[in-house]
Amino acid sequence: MIKPNKVLLSGSQQKFKYLPEYKLKCGIEVHTQLNSAHKLFSNSKNDSFKYMDRPNSLVNNYDLAFPGEQPMFNYEVLKQALKLASYLKFENINKNSKFDRKHYMYPDNPQGYQITQKFDPLAKAGHLKLTKFLDGIDDDEKIIRLSTLQIEQDTAKTILKDFDDLENDEQKGLLKIDCNRNNVPLIELVTEPDFENIKEVLSFVNKYQQIVRFLQICKGDMEEGNLRFDVNINVNDHHIAELKNLPTPSAIENALKFEYNRQVENLKKGNKGFKETRSWDSEKTFPLRDKNEVVDYRFMPDNELKPLRFTDNFLKEVKNEIPFNIDEEIYKLRSSPYNVSEKHIKSLFKFEASQLERTLKISNYYQTMANKYLYNLSGPNQNIKALNNLFINNILIFLQNEQLNMSFDEFENLFSHECIIDLVNIINKNALITSPNVANLLTYALTTRIQNPKWEELIIENNLQKIDINEFNEETKDEIFEGAIEGFDMTKIVKILKKDINTWTPRAHVSFNNFVNAGIKKGLELTENRVDPENIRELIENKLLSKKEDIIKRFEK
Repeated sequence: MIKPNKVLLSGSQQKFKYLPEYKLKCGIEVHTQLNSAHKLFSNSKNDSFKYMDRPNSLVNNYDLAFPGEQPMFNYEVLKQALKLASYLKFENINKNSKFDRKHYMYPDNPQGYQITQKFDPLAKAGHLKLTKFLDGIDDDEKIIRLSTLQIEQDTAKTILKDFDDLENDEQKGLLKIDCNRNNVPLIELVTEPDFENIKEVLSFVNKYQQIVRFLQICKGDMEEGNLRFDVNINVNDHHIAELKNLPTPSAIENALKFEYNRQVENLKKGNKGFKETRSWDSEKTFPLRDKNEVVDYRFMPDNELKPLRFTDNFLKEVKNEIPFNIDEEIYKLRSSPYNVSEKHIKSLFKFEASQLERTLKISNYYQTMANKYLYNLSGPNQNIKALNNLFINNILIFLQNEQLNMSFDEFENLFSHECIIDLVNIINKNALITSPNVANLLTYALTTRIQNPKWEELIIENNLQKIDINEFNEETKDEIFEGAIEGFDMTKIVKILKKDINTWTPRAHVSFNNFVNAGIKKGLELTENRVDPENIRELIENKLLSKKEDIIKRFEK
């Protein structure tokens, strides 16, 4: 039986580690399929994934390369490409970029050439910053240099029929061509080889995906193929392997781990490898072609397409359509005075296309409200964390409830910033309502759709006002305590109580606190959430310790 080479097992099968004497270096080539209404050089509809079950239904004569058909440039593509170039801070945006023909004969390319921008691309010299704070990389900051950004055509989709996939008398080896994807607009973005570990690569992938969704130029779904990453990898600056067929972030991660180990093993044997293209089959990389074989693509200017010319004013208009820089916005909200937690940031900012419009409205509502609270309307006990918790942990979660059936637009019309701030100030006073009953109060206000309710009146009307536990006599406190521990297995707590508290181990303290926390929930139910949870905690702790002899007698087995 052949034993697998453990060194080359993919990252999911063994623990991966870098060897200090073998330095990883990576560069990325990204193909971003734009979501323009029409294709790049024709008026055919651009929606190839949706129509994948209807091959060759989104084509016209130009897409099929009928003789005599002329290209018509789609200027929506230029606007989308300039948005991305501006966001990525490209220094050299070319106001006179040109198209070239890349010649090769392959079934997915009915024209016999692909239109691209080899010599005069749309933009050069951009960058994307990764940080430890926002992206989780190891270094405090890492600048990934972006070499070029250019517009080009996508190719058709090829489907090779195998024995197990034959239909209606089809023959093995039959190659089917779906031209729905042919002539779909792409942005090709090429980075410099600035990535020094896999975490940086994955952070870049995640960030780029977020950016194209935020700019609304691409769906950003790798699984659908509208965002494709090819990664060039080498070890110790030896020959580069270009990795293709990486449809998910996990595929990128595992392919890079495998390829790093493969190249390290080759170098240990004195084999420096050669420049090649490799693919990933979910377990290993395997060779596709030797890149040392020079292919003459016979690049030449496309004489049917004029240069892409635009004015400074047009570029300025495009830049003005970008709402904000994601990093700058998140950094601002994560920092003082807003201090929004990482968890809350993920609730505030959702960059899927279906969520983007709502995200912008929520962000605007929150920041306007927070500024009013911080600089004008907060009470004496200002606490921005209370506002963040109320708005993000409670209100936004309630609005996701399908049974409530309330859009954010409707919420915004019903509840002014000042109204929500009034409730925050009531919470901060910690005198009128407990935190558990805040959720009940909000549920009532949202379901009844009362506009700008007077919170104090609602609290009293619904018997939600806070009760001081000291108003209860000892008999009532005992009843609350007994109800709070009723039904619990007391075996472990009895063992703990039998020992002097000064001798408790850390594990004993944890077990004691877990027991108390479980009791708090029942205690709150018994008091209809009208007693402060911390008061319930103190009650249970004090009763357990003051009555420990009685508890031991009652529950010791």
